[in-house]
Amino acid sequence: MRGVRGNMSKNKGTKMSELLDEWESHKGTIFLSNLYRIETSRYIVNRNYSVLKKFINKLEDNYPMFGSRNKKKFRIAMRELLRMLHNYLSSIMSLKEHTNRFIRNLKNSELIEQFNNKKIQLFSSNCASFVKQFRNYIRARAIIETDTYRLHSVVVRNQGEAVDVTRRLVEEEGVQSILLCPGFTHRSVAEIQDAVKGKAGVFVARGDGPSSIITRKARTGR
Repeated sequence: MRGVRGNMSKNKGTKMSELLDEWESHKGTIFLSNLYRIETSRYIVNRNYSVLKKFINKLEDNYPMFGSRNKKKFRIAMRELLRMLHNYLSSIMSLKEHTNRFIRNLKNSELIEQFNNKKIQLFSSNCASFVKQFRNYIRARAIIETDTYRLHSVVVRNQGEAVDVTRRLVEEEGVQSILLCPGFTHRSVAEIQDAVKGKAGVFVARGDGPSSIITRKARTGR
């Protein structure tokens, strides 16, 4: 029985060693390890900079003490300053090297290809269409609030969207007055008035000759 137990323990140890080797050689583990090196290098750069800055400030505050009789202290201080400056510059070069190595490995790995494929899938999916529509929705709306009233400014693409937006504003936001731009025709105004069902007043901002020409161009392209 002892021999059997020994073989079982040995097999478990072998499997564990194989799992560890597989984990260490996994692309995700290597990726995270490289990121950790970059983060560590960045931390060292910041610490070296902080130490160097404090020492320089200390030298500036105590500069009068370095007179003709204190040349030895001055040389010691300069030597210490050069040491800190060397550490700071070396840590910057180390951070640069780790970053460049990480970028090279990323370009040569399959991860970048997988990322590009996922990006293509995302921007060609229904999710991309939703994001695009939501972005347009945000860009075409604005809300102005004062002590007296709350103004919703909305840009619409067509009459159907105007009817839908107006209905939603009245039902969901409690809007009491609708002011349409000069581009709406009498028929369009009537449709919007029917949509709000008497719950809000519908008005049209009419302009002079030049403004009517501008709105006609925006509405018809001519």
